Amino acid sequence: MDRMRRAGDLKVELLEFGLEPRFAAERDAVLADASDETAEDGAVASQLIDSFLLEHELAGGGTVLDRFLAARPDLGDEDRAMLLSWRDPVEGVFRVDAREGAALVAFNLVDERTYRMHSNLGEDGSAAVAVGDFLVTRLVPVGEDWMISGEPVAFAAEDAADVYEIAEELAWHHPEQVFRNPEKLAEGWRLQAEHRASFIELFGSDEVVVPAAELADRLEELDRHHYERTREPGDPEWAEVAGEGGSRADLRVEEWEEAETAGLVYDPEEGLGVYADFGLAEEAFADPDLVVKRRYREVISMYVRDATIPPVPVRRLAARDTAKADRVFRTLLNKPRFSWERDGEDLLRRYKPEHYAHPPLPLMMPPPGYASAGEDGGGGVSAPAARAGGPAGAGDF
Repeated sequence: MDRMRRAGDLKVELLEFGLEPRFAAERDAVLADASDETAEDGAVASQLIDSFLLEHELAGGGTVLDRFLAARPDLGDEDRAMLLSWRDPVEGVFRVDAREGAALVAFNLVDERTYRMHSNLGEDGSAAVAVGDFLVTRLVPVGEDWMISGEPVAFAAEDAADVYEIAEELAWHHPEQVFRNPEKLAEGWRLQAEHRASFIELFGSDEVVVPAAELADRLEELDRHHYERTREPGDPEWAEVAGEGGSRADLRVEEWEEAETAGLVYDPEEGLGVYADFGLAEEAFADPDLVVKRRYREVISMYVRDATIPPVPVRRLAARDTAKADRVFRTLLNKPRFSWERDGEDLLRRYKPEHYAHPPLPLMMPPPGYASAGEDGGGGVSAPAARAGGPAGAGDF
């Protein structure tokens, strides 16, 4: 059987499986998380369901796709391999550049790669799409080609300006889609290394502790220093572009008022991280006896337990003196035989499994290449998003 037709049949079977009552509660919760307007849009709701089928981690473990595979021992190796490849769909905004029979040849504005895509309904499914139109959709691989997964949202060529904004927003919220392109990934790492060099030049190290009240000012200072350091001849002065990427004043939020200090750590791989009360954590790792005090214990517990905080601050602090790190964690965990060198990474992996499941990506976003071709896709490099570790909560281990 034709592989694309077979893929379409399997997708229908997977959808029917995912719509069974046993998944209703979790499926409805995914839709409920969307806004009312989004949920009422049939195409967007279809894409949310598609994400639920292929990517959503179920409460009992695994995805709907995993459950489908387990329930279908009759599937052959080729079908199983194809279905497993759907775990990582491409999400993008596609400009249709040509037709080749039943296939659409389209350029993805997000990762700037070209895809040969098919509707699972065959040629009739894409008959209404004209060359020059745009499709906001998801794709799954079928051999060397791709199949549209979920109902696409279509835009006419004259809506290009709005479409570019959608592509920019998707790229900002899903950088992993941008970095599917190896050239974009390499450019992101280059930009991040350049930004890190500006940080080190300004602060004298890749790690600095500042009063929390001065955090926004220090980051604005970094923005200016990096801009002036990398500005090309003919670029506008800093005063003309300051604030274009958003004000750093949003870091003067109420929750940071509880923090005494902020640690700015610019790791080569994890990028720029901002960690609340890093100064307190430094004191505890310098004098492990302080861990018996609640405030110190809370901060270190937060760094370890919070899955959104990368391992960087704990690794950095422990590496300064592993013998003292042993004492910190023996007290914190009530494990007198704990050894940082032996047990440290396992501890972090336990609380930060998602971090270890995926390789780090650059925090610097390269500008879209199509902007340089004269299209209104926006320009310039996005200011880096800093990984943030907020103030410690009330709990500890």
